[in-house]
Amino acid sequence: MKFFQPLTLFKEVSRTSRQASDMKQPGRFLCTHFGRGYVGLSHSDWDGAIVDFLAPVRKKKLVDKLQELIPRYNVEALVVAYHPSIRNRVKPNGAQVKGFIDDMCKIEEFKGLKYTYWDETLISKNANCHKRLIESYLRDCPQNDTQIMLIKCISDIYEASRILKTYLNFARFARFCERNGELLSLWTLEARNSSKSELIMTVVVDYSPDAYLLTYPIDLMQRYLNWIHVDTSDSSTPEDSGNFTAAPSALYDPTNIVNTDSANGPAISDDGVTEYNQIKIYNERFKAHVMYNSTNVVNYCSVETAWIGFDDVEAIRAKVSYAKDKGLLGYYVWQVSYDANWVLSQAAG
Repeated sequence: MKFFQPLTLFKEVSRTSRQASDMKQPGRFLCTHFGRGYVGLSHSDWDGAIVDFLAPVRKKKLVDKLQELIPRYNVEALVVAYHPSIRNRVKPNGAQVKGFIDDMCKIEEFKGLKYTYWDETLISKNANCHKRLIESYLRDCPQNDTQIMLIKCISDIYEASRILKTYLNFARFARFCERNGELLSLWTLEARNSSKSELIMTVVVDYSPDAYLLTYPIDLMQRYLNWIHVDTSDSSTPEDSGNFTAAPSALYDPTNIVNTDSANGPAISDDGVTEYNQIKIYNERFKAHVMYNSTNVVNYCSVETAWIGFDDVEAIRAKVSYAKDKGLLGYYVWQVSYDANWVLSQAAG
């Protein structure tokens, strides 16, 4: 077995193109997550884009099970999840992870297998909701031993899938930055040797690296990108959040770092997103009184059971002022066509 750094491993395994005959060759990732008594397992597809779970296995049978799974799923690389303190041998569980790797290295069948370690804490906080629900269920509801073990197995399965997905998202985005960086260097050189203007490399990222199981490669982004747009819209929608009423894109929220928006009635669209010009028409039609909440920096209105949280003139002005106070170089608008008679565009001025 040979160790690689996380991003280097992804480059080694990834293929820019693959012929049908190559599908019989190793090319997938497999992830191990050490839980309580069991090890959660997950594997990727050939492109490293889709993750699927496998049945958990008892720790003492893990090596034997991998001898069966690796050839069956054409696994080329192993992603070993660890807690930051494990590799420093602070936690007792670290000995299990180290012992597992030592045992694997002694087996001839695993000689060509590549592997890396991945910090299991680098996973979406949203993904931890499932784990917290399970822990709460175990704490509050008396269960027999079989039920408890089943629930823990489900948790291990879920964690292994989430961890592998986080790793692959990180690696794919890092590769995107690197490849675009190569183009940026060529464009910059061409501009300097001609009268052409330099092109600007930009990317839109979610408001938080937790939002979609993505750990951002900050150093690569700084090196290869000119501009980064942080998309703070749609922190959550009714489609995602269920029946919870809150601002969809509040600048501040004293109660939570994740904002959600929900409504049930004529104000909601198919996907929970309503354009500003549609909100203006709706308010005029139902003579809704628009309020401004300076604590959250958001406007809202309600008609009977329908509640709409949105950015009106007051919220836009406050957010632009906030961006200027923080020394930001600009702001991201999504999207101009949603405006009504340029009201918000003029407010942003």
